[in-house]
Amino acid sequence: MKKNLLLLTALALGLSSKAQVVTTVVGSPGTAGFNILTETVANAQLTSPFGVLVDPQGRIWWTEADPSHRIRVYDPSTGSVYHRSGNALDPMNGQSMGYVNQSGNQSKFDEPNGIAMNGSGTFFIADFNNHVIRNLSSFNGYGSTQAASTFVGPPPPAGFGDLVDATGSAARFDHPTDVCIDASGNIYVADNYNEVIRKITPGGTVTTLAGLKGNAGDVDGTGTAAQFNNITAIAIYDANHIVVADSWNNKVRKVHTTTGVVTTVAGLGTNAGFGHEDGNISVAKFRYPTGIAVDNNGNIYVSEGWDGQSNVIRKISGTTVSTIAGKYQDATAHQDGNDTASRFYKPWHMTFNNTGNILYVADRGNHVIRAIDFTPVADFFASPTSTNVNVTVKLTDQSNGATSWSWAISPNSNFNYVNGTNANSENPELQFTQTGSYSVTLTATNAYGNNVKTRNGYINISAISTNDPPVAEFVASKTNGTVGDIINFTDQSTNTPSSWTWTIVPSSHSYVNGTDNKSQNPNVQFTAVGVYTVILQAGNTNGTDSEAKANYINIGPLGVQQLNLSDVVSLYPNPSTGSFRIQSLAPIANLNVVVYDAQGKAVRTLSGSSQDAMEISGLESGVYHVRLSDGTASFSQKLIVR
Repeated sequence: MKKNLLLLTALALGLSSKAQVVTTVVGSPGTAGFNILTETVANAQLTSPFGVLVDPQGRIWWTEADPSHRIRVYDPSTGSVYHRSGNALDPMNGQSMGYVNQSGNQSKFDEPNGIAMNGSGTFFIADFNNHVIRNLSSFNGYGSTQAASTFVGPPPPAGFGDLVDATGSAARFDHPTDVCIDASGNIYVADNYNEVIRKITPGGTVTTLAGLKGNAGDVDGTGTAAQFNNITAIAIYDANHIVVADSWNNKVRKVHTTTGVVTTVAGLGTNAGFGHEDGNISVAKFRYPTGIAVDNNGNIYVSEGWDGQSNVIRKISGTTVSTIAGKYQDATAHQDGNDTASRFYKPWHMTFNNTGNILYVADRGNHVIRAIDFTPVADFFASPTSTNVNVTVKLTDQSNGATSWSWAISPNSNFNYVNGTNANSENPELQFTQTGSYSVTLTATNAYGNNVKTRNGYINISAISTNDPPVAEFVASKTNGTVGDIINFTDQSTNTPSSWTWTIVPSSHSYVNGTDNKSQNPNVQFTAVGVYTVILQAGNTNGTDSEAKANYINIGPLGVQQLNLSDVVSLYPNPSTGSFRIQSLAPIANLNVVVYDAQGKAVRTLSGSSQDAMEISGLESGVYHVRLSDGTASFSQKLIVR
């Protein structure tokens, strides 16, 4: 089981690596605030944001439940946060909560949860403790107030804890937690304590779409034959379905909006499915989903924040579940960064912006609104950047999340793509036929948009000198491998070398495919674990030059059936002094740890778990290779000792 966990996690990380960037949009991480005055976004403080939406103008709206009980908005065009509805009285004394239909700060809510907007700009709010669905009138500028009213359900306490299908105030709910609206204006409600999904027509007629009143369970079926357990969030999936965060069943469910047929999208149920496991939907596990959203490509996103233990954002794409942001059971409350380097604390409801490339998350425990941007970030480098005509220049993509590439060179003549590459290759290779300075532009694209990076005057091409010795340079096809791997070395020396001599230390390697140490571009097979230094001496009739790359090639002891899971398991601190620890996405017991020196000699054998400190005091400073195995899976990683 442990091996499966590591393998599936590695696959998931491989799918999502560097695919998105997490930032904090508004709020002070870890600091709650109750100010109802207009604030700059830099100074704004939120209190436990719950529901979140983005309007057509790009304004971000959210609800704040206990103790603020209010509706607020951030307008990027003004850089300010505004209070739009909810009482101004002291929230710490419970004076701000209640039930009042008025305008602006004269209105009162009692734990407003989910929020949605229809095509006319009217807001719909699940007023949790008032057991009603409230309206907030459309936005007409910051100089005008917005009026709160009740769309369906009676004034409390008349409708407390009941389920009645009817129209307007005759309908009854029991702690609604979320709302979503389809293209026809129908409103769907997660009626939490009733354990059902309700449907409301634009005219206010309420019916029960799926689930059975007060009957918590885990049953797929039609209408009242289906059962849910703590519905926390819902979202429109397509023209005929909504998706449901079925929290205590640890599932994502799908409901047909006409027939009420309920099916399971992913998750294994209350007991078998509790935890955190990425991979195929047949094995994936969730821990109390709390929010749900759908992008324009039909991918489903799930937040897990109920008990503050999971704190991750998951993605369901087809039949694959992956973790795209946050880290399971990590103690760090807040951290921005790329994908799983970010940290959340009790992430709740989520929504996409209008263009579908940014996912906004109400990060309740951190009192902030976060953004996950799926648009790629273009970046690249060239090697070499200064060379002669007819020398191969390699462009290497370093973009985040790109799936296609378009390269442009300016001036757009006097060069050719070589070695089977072209302007749409991820890492194209070029040769320039004329001297000059060339600019390079990369457009990186994925399903969510594109991004452009230009480096002006980046590549400088000179004429071949007939009097200068070579300037040695080379590159390897990869710098990390396993025993038995073949690595190709490519000469990139300038000034037209006519001879080459390669030296690789230590000597546990052989030249293959008809090449030797005098070849311009040799192929080398490595036969032992170690860290290898590579030296190229290039010469012509005017002299020689050498390029040495110390500790350039890292060869691990993995066989064909083994995995290098350096993205899943890491060593820290690295560099290290007297000891190191093993950080993994899940605890690993009964580890065998072998430390090899640069010559491939085992210099330390250890055992323990991923929770233990591995003692390496006494080792000389240098580069080592660490191999770890738990008996079912193994992997390796470089360790620097100082």
